Amino acid sequence: MIAHRFAWVLGLLIVATPSMALGGGVSELPFVVVPQPIAGRLNQGQDRIIRDQAEWEQFWASQFPEHPAPAVDFEHKLVVLTALGFTVSSGASIHVTRVTLRHIGTLLNPLVTVHILETRQRASCIGTGDGSAPFEAIVLDSYLDVTFRRTSKYLGCR
Repeated sequence: MIAHRFAWVLGLLIVATPSMALGGGVSELPFVVVPQPIAGRLNQGQDRIIRDQAEWEQFWASQFPEHPAPAVDFEHKLVVLTALGFTVSSGASIHVTRVTLRHIGTLLNPLVTVHILETRQRASCIGTGDGSAPFEAIVLDSYLDVTFRRTSKYLGCR
C-alpha cells in the first residue's frame, strides 16, 4: 500500500512538472509594466513586493498624488517595484527585463526571479541637471517566493 502511494505521488510529480524530473527547468513568466503618468520621486533604491490594495494605493499616492492608482487584482496578482534611487547620472534608468520561474523544492512553492537592468553613468562622470529617481512597477501572477537579480550597465561620460 505504501509503495503504491509513493509510486502515485512520484508519478504525479513527473507528470505535473516534467522540468523538475529533468533536474529543474526555468520558464519565463509574462508581466505588465505599470505606466507612470509623470516621473516618480523614489529617492531610495529598492526592490519591493506589494501584495495588497492598501499598500499599493499608499505607494501610488506618495508618487502621483493627483492620479488614482491603476487597478490591480491582488487576489491573483502582485506588484513588483524596483527603484534606482536618486541620481544625477544622465540617462539613468531601471527596467525589468524578464521574470523567470524555477521549480526548486516543492510544486506548491516555485521560485520566481525578477531580472532587473539598471543603467547609469560611471561614478567618475560629473552629473548635471536636476537629477532623477527612476523606478519601474510591474504586475504579475502572485507567488510566495520572489527574488531579485540586478545587473548594472555603466555608460561612458557624455
